[in-house]
Amino acid sequence: MSLKRLLRALLPGLAPLLIYVAAEALFGEVVGLVTGISVGICEFAISLLRERRADPFVAADTLLLAAAGAISVLLPNDIFFKMKPAVLEAVLAAGLAVLLALPAQYLHGWLASQLRSIPIPTTPFPS
Repeated sequence: MSLKRLLRALLPGLAPLLIYVAAEALFGEVVGLVTGISVGICEFAISLLRERRADPFVAADTLLLAAAGAISVLLPNDIFFKMKPAVLEAVLAAGLAVLLALPAQYLHGWLASQLRSIPIPTTPFPS
């Protein structure tokens, strides 16, 4: 498996966050937030049309970005803005911990949906 193929498979799920960071750096927090949420909604709609089902990862990513951004815009104290990466990482870690606690087929299914066309070995240690 090549790194280029792996990144190409993961990029659509990370697009709203990456575009948010770029727009925020260039134009400010509010423009970055609106841009990131817009890209997330577009990505969710495209995924829904293409796969005929909702992609929960894209929906959760967009909702987390909206919530974190809205709180940091609404609160005058910038402490949440500084804590936002840690909070988002904690939510992701909790989600992955839930997947690890469930039977292996749930983790395998989630990875397969995120990596799309990249084959995932079914055994923990391929020979």
